[in-house]
Amino acid sequence: QQQPPPQTQTQTQDEQKQIVASSSSSPQNEWIAPSTNKAKWTKEECSEWVASLGDAYVKYKAEFISNGIDGHFLGELDDELLMEVIPSKLHRRKIISAWENIQSQ
Repeated sequence: QQQPPPQTQTQTQDEQKQIVASSSSSPQNEWIAPSTNKAKWTKEECSEWVASLGDAYVKYKAEFISNGIDGHFLGELDDELLMEVIPSKLHRRKIISAWENIQSQ
C-alpha cells in the first residue's frame, strides 16, 4: 500500500479532510467526511457516513435519506427512535456509538 503524501504547510484546515475507511478497507468504501460541523451534515452526508461503517450498514443509506436523518436529527436519536428504521439492536448501538465518537474528531 502506498503512504499518503505528507501534508504541506500551505494546506488549510478545511482542505485537511478526514478519510474514514470501512472495516473492509477497500477503496470503494473510503469516505471523506465533510469539513462542516457534524450537526449540519445533510441527510445525504449522514447516509454516506452510515454506509462507511461497513458493508452491513450500506442498506441503511436509503433509510437515512427517506427518513430525513441529518446531522442534527442523528444527534438527537436514541435507541428507541432509531429502532423505527434499524431493526438490529447491535447495528443501532454501533451507529449511536460511532456518531458519539466522531463528534470529538
